[in-house]
Amino acid sequence: MDSGLFPVHPRPIRDRGRDDSFDLAVIGATALGLAHALTAARHGRRVVVLDSAACTQETEALATGLVAVTGQPRGVAWRRAHRGAEQWEEIAQAMGLDAKGHGAFVVARTDAEARLLEDALDGGEAIGCRLHRPIRAVGADRPAFEPPGSVAILESPFERRFDPREALATLVAWLADVHGVAFRWGTTSLAITDRGVETVRGLVRADHVVVCCLEAAFRLDPEGLAARGVAPGRAALLRGTSGLGAADPRPALIRSASSLAAALGRPPTGDPDGDGGAPDTPMDGPCIADPSADPGIVPESRDTLLVGPVAASSEGADSEGASDEERDGRALTTRSLDRAGLLLGSRPRLCERRFRPVALGVSEPVVIATAANARLVIAPDEAAFGLAFAIAEDVLDEVLGLSVRVAAMP
Repeated sequence: MDSGLFPVHPRPIRDRGRDDSFDLAVIGATALGLAHALTAARHGRRVVVLDSAACTQETEALATGLVAVTGQPRGVAWRRAHRGAEQWEEIAQAMGLDAKGHGAFVVARTDAEARLLEDALDGGEAIGCRLHRPIRAVGADRPAFEPPGSVAILESPFERRFDPREALATLVAWLADVHGVAFRWGTTSLAITDRGVETVRGLVRADHVVVCCLEAAFRLDPEGLAARGVAPGRAALLRGTSGLGAADPRPALIRSASSLAAALGRPPTGDPDGDGGAPDTPMDGPCIADPSADPGIVPESRDTLLVGPVAASSEGADSEGASDEERDGRALTTRSLDRAGLLLGSRPRLCERRFRPVALGVSEPVVIATAANARLVIAPDEAAFGLAFAIAEDVLDEVLGLSVRVAAMP
């Protein structure tokens, strides 16, 4: 099936053996890695995906599976976000994959926050969205989600949430069966050479190599990443009770106007805690997002939701120990749940904290040329899933000359 966004090679080239050479070797069966594999394969390139795991990346299953659009700064980030959402919609339809959540609600609890939403609309960063103010409207003008204490709600139709484990497993099968992509599971990459990739199982010949796995990236080029200020770390994603009821359709994302302002690089406005005091100051230490902004809330089911990611810390922090990083993480967990309660009208009860590896110091996609034939690609943690295909287009346009990028949107 092809809806016209990508050309499809009429006869997918099947994997004919481990000694064959490939046009592109992708290291890492992550969402970002699989996006590079699909983009190249749909242009007739022979592609192999190498991964040290026995199956799809378990760390990816610990993500939210969110495809977020609204609130991106105009320019490259705006184009990538809308292009990424468009691609996920097309690819999910082709694979028969259903989204678990649709759209987003951005909630303002003060008049100052409501003005932030108006500014986003006026500035073109919320094109296609609808602002409900006053929200005590009737009929079609009333938003489906209306938390207590809110004075305005920005409703976006663009966001989607997929079950990440289901999405990656489906994508792997589709790549192999329909597009002839070869997979080498249990294959750790040791070095990149001008002939391809040296692995624990021998040489995999490839003209070009793209690294899309954090573990492999820090193993293969630690100096290059350190020079960019990128360090290995981990982030916590909170799972809690929902209290959302039988919202139908279930939104993909609920966030505050303050978090939208932080994403756009604007200073927080008003009283994010609702306590009459001044806006909070960020905690010391590296974080994925300014912790003075409310974390995103992703409804997972009628009974559970995901909050975060709420913080990032160095790899050395022990989740059960008493390190400074962990104490800060626990404090931020409490704070995040409190703010989620303000946003939803009832505080979620923590059920689980999921830790996953992330790259610290990454606020936008990073592409490093580790050799003439190789690129190392890292995206911000929560953007890696939604922006995967748009990033792959940009990278492979430069590496393989596929000319697949769309013109920058206004």
